[in-house]
Formats: sequence, structure tokens, C-alpha cells
Amino acid sequence: MLSRTCRFGAPAAALVSLLSSVLFASPASAVPIVGRLSLLGTLSLNSDGIDFQPPSSPFVGNFLTSLPSGGYFAGITGSGTALALDLSTIGPVSVSGFLSSFQPPFETLLFELELIQPGAFDGSDCAAAPASGQVCTPDGSPFSFVNFSTGSGVSSIVSFVLQGKVAANGGDAGVFTAVYTAQFTGLSYQQVRAAIAAGGSVTASYSADIDAIPEPGAAALLGGGLFALALLRRSTSRARR
Repeated sequence: MLSRTCRFGAPAAALVSLLSSVLFASPASAVPIVGRLSLLGTLSLNSDGIDFQPPSSPFVGNFLTSLPSGGYFAGITGSGTALALDLSTIGPVSVSGFLSSFQPPFETLLFELELIQPGAFDGSDCAAAPASGQVCTPDGSPFSFVNFSTGSGVSSIVSFVLQGKVAANGGDAGVFTAVYTAQFTGLSYQQVRAAIAAGGSVTASYSADIDAIPEPGAAALLGGGLFALALLRRSTSRARR
């Protein structure tokens, strides 16, 4: 007569160990970073790229978090630090700690910049006389410029898109896409570009929405756990026969 106690062989025991590590991890284990982090600040656009300006006292760093931050980022308040950006080229980059130094409990939240996206437009209107509705992306640039009417003249906005990885306390991780938008009140993008070409800089307030999703590895880990569960069930079924 078969015993009621089921004894697993070495392969099944290994599956039990793998399954336990995946499905019964401690609360301190890493979790996927999912949510939106919204930033406010001031930037200076120049021929070398972008410098992010310090906010007014008593804040430290050079940007402030704001609503509608949510998900993993819902508890973040206050300020943080953004490194200067070299936007002379687009494509893959490696800038560790591009965003960092949030207030506790997020003091170890770090963003690694990995990709600067190309701008969304072409250069056909870049050198035209300023007019409302024009768009411009200079050759090899990450900038998407748009002119719009303010009633008494033409103002402009510029946007650019960054991508990379984010890591936090306890090994939590995700990938992010950040969309930055700055407005130049009373200046067309032709005037902005002319000032930069002459060696100057143009300062403007900006906002940024950073959307994070889980690392692809997080889904792979869950899939591995489910696969281990299926094999374990098959192994125990055979052992009971």
C-alpha cells in the first residue's frame, strides 16, 4: 500500500525551492516600480544642452515634485536633483543618477538615463519667418518646437523625451519615459534658436511627467514561478500514482 506521505526526488525538491523563492518572497523583496512622477522647475537652454536651475529657498536640488504623482511615487514630496543634459546628440546614452536625492523615504531613488529620443518634427519650418502653428525639429535634435499665438505675438514651447531605468530601496526597479515641456513666453522658437546660436541661453519654466513600468525581468520572474508551479504539480501527480 502506498504511503500517504509523498517524497519528492531531487528535481522536485529544486522546483519547490524555486517556487518558494518566487511566490513566498519576504515583504522586503523588490517590487515593480509603476506610477507617474510629475516635476516642476526651471531650465536654461544653451548651445551645450540644458542646465536645470535651483528652485527658491528653502528647497534643495533643482526641481520640485508635484501632483499628479501617483502609484509607487505617491509619497514623494519636496525637491530633488537633476544633472545637466548634453543634448548635442540623440540616441543611446548612459547617465547614472540623472535624477536623484529625493526626500526620505525615497533618498535612494535613482534614475539612469539611457536614451534621448529624436524630435517629432522635421526642419522645414525651422528657418521660416515666425508664425503661429509652425513646428520645427532641427537635424539631429531631440527638440520638438511649436509656435503658438498669444494674441499680441508668437510664443513657443519645446518638448523632449528621455528614457531609462529607475531603481529604489530594496532593489525595486522599473523603466521610465519622461516627457519634458518648457514654454518661452513672448519668444518664437526662431528667436530662441537665434539666441542659443549667438552663444547665449534662454531660461524657461518646465514641467515633466515621468511614467514608470515594471522591468521586463519582473514579468519573466513571475512567468518562471508559474512554470515551476506547473512542473511541481505534474511531479506530485506522478508521485501519487
